[in-house]
Amino acid sequence: MKRVWIVAKAVWGLVSVPLLPILGALLLYIWQVNNFRVWVASLLALIGKEGAPMRYGVFAFLILFCVLIYGLRSNQRHMYGLFETGFGLACIWEGLDPTRDPKTAGAVVIAGIYVVMRGIDNTRKGWDEQREFRAERDKRRAELAAKRAEEQSAVLPAPENVAQSRSSDQP
Repeated sequence: MKRVWIVAKAVWGLVSVPLLPILGALLLYIWQVNNFRVWVASLLALIGKEGAPMRYGVFAFLILFCVLIYGLRSNQRHMYGLFETGFGLACIWEGLDPTRDPKTAGAVVIAGIYVVMRGIDNTRKGWDEQREFRAERDKRRAELAAKRAEEQSAVLPAPENVAQSRSSDQP
């Protein structure tokens, strides 16, 4: 079972890195083509019309979403950094919309640049943490293998000693 988990994690690592930019591009497509802004605006209008119960529900959902994103950052920092980079690129793309007010567009582009920089930094730190973890894990495995080999050699007699004892046992 442990090997299956290790293989699953390796496959996820190989698949997720190229998959995230594709996911970011898909989200950007949804944002632009399928009028994601209109969907968000209608959700906000619904919150305003329905009053407090809808607002509390959306607020609770967003708190849960923030906790999940923090969990991603804590456990898979490089993945979080890739998502953050994608989000920053989407902000830059949105800021470059020619129909947007120039002052707002400038703020959105600057915010997007900052988020992209943070995303790249988090991705790099996540990869560094993984590299350090793997090096420490390999070091512990090597120490454990050396200890096991030492224990086995202490328990089992050396092959030349066995041959000598057999020859001395014969009359």
